[in-house]
Amino acid sequence: ILMSKLNQEQLRQQIAEVFALNEAGKKRNFVQSVDLQVLLRDFNPKTMSVKANIDLLHPVRSNLKVIVIPNVKHRDECIKNKVPFRDFDDIKKESKDKRGIMKWARKWDRILVSSDLNKKVIKTIGKILSQVKKMPTQVPESQTVTGKIEQQMRTIHFKTQKCTYLATSIGIETQTQEQIRQNVVKGLNFLVAQLPKGWLNIKTLHLKTTMMRCKETKNPKKRVAVRID
Repeated sequence: ILMSKLNQEQLRQQIAEVFALNEAGKKRNFVQSVDLQVLLRDFNPKTMSVKANIDLLHPVRSNLKVIVIPNVKHRDECIKNKVPFRDFDDIKKESKDKRGIMKWARKWDRILVSSDLNKKVIKTIGKILSQVKKMPTQVPESQTVTGKIEQQMRTIHFKTQKCTYLATSIGIETQTQEQIRQNVVKGLNFLVAQLPKGWLNIKTLHLKTTMMRCKETKNPKKRVAVRID
């Protein structure tokens, strides 16, 4: 791991501030995520881009709706662990029903597919899944379905889209402050390694929970994101 430019003690204090603000706020009936917001500088999104995934140390989401398109081995595991699945033959029969496939795909956060079936799935319904941004993630023969789902719970995605702003979930409010800190450090070090000028491309960093405001406000009762850079 690269040495972080963040002062670790200061980072701990700022994470504690986020937790305190969240605790003082309105109680929600769902588990909020802890989000990392990054503003870049000296970065032209028209000629530069960032698109990369990294697996963090701790989960970044509390729930993930997953369905599997399995081979025989992974199908048995899905049945044993009560993981939703759909056989490829069933999908193939309905592949001409574009709206039906799109409606089905939108129900899930992730679609997993056994590696040996991936080419068949892409050939059959790849264009349809691409339209709803639900392209399947491969599960290697050597990996278990439950292991892949657990990995997906820890995976974050950095991607620039015609702007210099990046945001991603970096943890969940039920975790400890130390777990959040570890995820922040690993995630930021990974992001910095993708930038042409490293830490010099980072302008500001903020942490917030889901329902915190993103921008500063004159109302002291409004909870806003905490700057950590």
